[in-house]
Amino acid sequence: MPAKFSWRTEEDADWDNEIITTPEPPQEPKPYAWKRILLIVVLLAGVGLVIYRQVGRQIEAATQNAEADVRSSLNLMYMAIETADPELFNSILSGRDPAWTVAEQAVFQANLVVDRSPLGLQIVPFKGLLPGTAVPPEAIQAVSLSPDLNTAEITVVHPYIFRDGPGITDTISLAQTFIYRRGNSRWLFSPPQPDFWGNFATFGGEYITVTYPLRDETLALRLANDLDKKLTELCQRFSLNCPDDFRVRLRLETDPATLAMLAEPEALHKGSLRLELPTPTLVGIPLDETGYELLYRGYATAVVSAAISTLLKWECCDHARFYQAFLDYHLSELGLKVWPVTHADYQRLLNVGFQLPELTAFWHDSELTVVLQEKDWQIYTFVDFLIHRFPEVSPIKMMSEIRPQLSFFTWLADTIDPTRELGTGSDFMDNLDIELAQFAYAQSRQGAELPPVPLPEQDLLMVCSMRQETGRFSYLYQYDWRAEAWTQVYSLPSLLLLYPGPKDEGAIVQMIDFNEDVWQPFLWQGELLPIGGADETPLFTFGQTTPDGRFLVSYAPDTERQNFVPRLIDWTSCLQDNCQPASLPGQPIWSPDGQQVLYEDTLVFDSNLLELDKRFFLFGLTLQANHIWRAATGNEDALQEVGAGYAPVWVDNTHYAYIRFEPAANVTVGEEINVIPSGPAQQLVMASVVDDEPHVLVTLDELKASIPADVPQPAFLVMRYGVTHSAHPNQIFLVALSLSASHLYVFRVDVETEEVAFLFRAAFEPNHSMAFGPNGRFLVLTSSTRGLDNSEIEVPGQALMLYDTQTDKRHTFLLDTTFSTPSVLYDWSADGEWLVYRIDERVLGLMAPTHDFYQQLIRIDLGGVCGSLVWVSR
Repeated sequence: MPAKFSWRTEEDADWDNEIITTPEPPQEPKPYAWKRILLIVVLLAGVGLVIYRQVGRQIEAATQNAEADVRSSLNLMYMAIETADPELFNSILSGRDPAWTVAEQAVFQANLVVDRSPLGLQIVPFKGLLPGTAVPPEAIQAVSLSPDLNTAEITVVHPYIFRDGPGITDTISLAQTFIYRRGNSRWLFSPPQPDFWGNFATFGGEYITVTYPLRDETLALRLANDLDKKLTELCQRFSLNCPDDFRVRLRLETDPATLAMLAEPEALHKGSLRLELPTPTLVGIPLDETGYELLYRGYATAVVSAAISTLLKWECCDHARFYQAFLDYHLSELGLKVWPVTHADYQRLLNVGFQLPELTAFWHDSELTVVLQEKDWQIYTFVDFLIHRFPEVSPIKMMSEIRPQLSFFTWLADTIDPTRELGTGSDFMDNLDIELAQFAYAQSRQGAELPPVPLPEQDLLMVCSMRQETGRFSYLYQYDWRAEAWTQVYSLPSLLLLYPGPKDEGAIVQMIDFNEDVWQPFLWQGELLPIGGADETPLFTFGQTTPDGRFLVSYAPDTERQNFVPRLIDWTSCLQDNCQPASLPGQPIWSPDGQQVLYEDTLVFDSNLLELDKRFFLFGLTLQANHIWRAATGNEDALQEVGAGYAPVWVDNTHYAYIRFEPAANVTVGEEINVIPSGPAQQLVMASVVDDEPHVLVTLDELKASIPADVPQPAFLVMRYGVTHSAHPNQIFLVALSLSASHLYVFRVDVETEEVAFLFRAAFEPNHSMAFGPNGRFLVLTSSTRGLDNSEIEVPGQALMLYDTQTDKRHTFLLDTTFSTPSVLYDWSADGEWLVYRIDERVLGLMAPTHDFYQQLIRIDLGGVCGSLVWVSR
């Protein structure tokens, strides 16, 4: 400050010595002074305007930068949700309120930051995202910044799907609000200030008291009124007898921990009517009436579930899966959930050969689920059966009897059959199984689709047997499509086996009477016609015929009656009681045109492999190298030995293949070899009728090398047999067994290029069979369910597999039946359109796979044990 400056205040003034002077007369203003003043004012205004605009632009730029940074942090949060990355989520999470932070981390771990599945709302992923973004700009409804640009309120609109029935969905949107605050390096997802929510208020209804934050007052009051009405409906239905002091006390909480609790349904079943659920702003605000209705259903489902469990005094979580199924049924009756069971589920039940003991494992499950799991369909279908088959017992009664320490059998018997009309012990379960099958069949027929192509002009023939006091009786049944009924056409006090007849013109029936030592084949053509001579020699057949269907392969005992040896008989002569069988040197395999025949030197009951009606049956693991001969049909005296091996098969009319052991192994012909777990390797060879010189097509090492790396690799592999079809010229579909025969591997071998392609792997058990359908498109095989990636399978069982050679897809159908080779468990119609197969003792499956039709069912319920089934022409 300059030294000669004199600072004076009002308190320092010398008023007494003040000199009074006479003012001079005013001077006249100089010309144009006002113009200079006006110019100064204008200049100052311009400078101010410039400064104002600069400040405005700076504020606008700061706001835009802040909003961009907020959107960037929001995008990071959504990327963390999408990738389930907790570290990334924590990096944008505020730590100013530790309790809030822990709660949001729990919400993230439960995958409920934006997902609302526990409320029945499945989030729809955003579409049309730009690279590096997880939230589209149009989904962000609003970004509101505080005046100091340190706090942002963001509203994001999410689409959700609600499944309102099979194939029926509603789509809604919920607006969710997030608070962000400026941090040191980025904006952080943060808790709102207390004034964001406002004070709490209370609504009191007839059956409910709701406490809610004033921010959500409009929506909360509407929810409270609707919830009160739903509780009133609950108390008026289902004979629950709500007591006078029955009251639900619901608090709509602002704590995000209540969002995480939605993933823990056990919290609703603790016997308390004091509930805490997230307030609507935490869940999301609906944008329209449909959105409100679905949000209300979510709240009502939670409230009503807690009320029912409290009124029934259910102790969570004994037998939870069954309890939840009954609970969902009652919620569906109240219009809060969709009951998932349809006619298709009953058909599915029949398709998998379901039986009641399979539910025992589910009965002991004590885990409640937020979302219905795929494997729950069996439980829900069974509960639906109980509710509708036994209407005299109310569903709430069935539900109320689910108590701790009760066995599945005791609960069932005491609840639905207290008078034991269905029997006791195992009889009760067996009879209930029958009731379920009959009910399931009736339900499946109601929902069945119309066949895509006409049913064949053929009938089904099936044989069943039953033990009676006087011995075993067998029955032959015929199914009439038009009448949808089975008719018993024959019965005998003996064992009957059934095989397809030549070109479906009738069927071959083998009768075996062990008591009388009578073995007699018949031809069925509306009646049983005996096949064989008058010498009463035991005669046995599997129904093998020549390609033209004229001759039948049968087996008769040798002179010492030690073995059954093959013979060829003429149908026409035998039916006229003039059989003149011709002996065969071995097991015959005819060329497709019937002009050539291969013989494998093995006895039928010693072989582990049988070819019947162009299908192969495998029922053993041991192998042996057998002599293989070839001859022109009708010239069996001029046999030509072509080699030693097994499983000969024709590639076409002039080329054949078989499997042999590597020559270096020096395997003795006719000696049984157990190749599991180790043994001599094999080769697939092919020869021509021109010179019968074998040529190696593929070795065992080459088979192994063709198996992809993502397929379980067998420790040891053995070639077993191959099948061919005219629709696949120059190709052999080769089956190989893995270590201990636990699985089989199927390959396609091209005989021209000698290329090998791996097709698929399946579980294997003895009594396996495989064959092409008539048109060659589908390969059918029986296998085990062991190792199948199928959530429906709880216990290993049997399966029918259908492989589509055109699409490389497989369809697996579960069976509950016993394979007894060589029973014919599946058969194609003559036109190649329809495949029938036995699911279990109660139902058959019928499919037209060319037309993607897999759901026709045929009820059996004939009693006893049913075996083979075949098509027969009318």
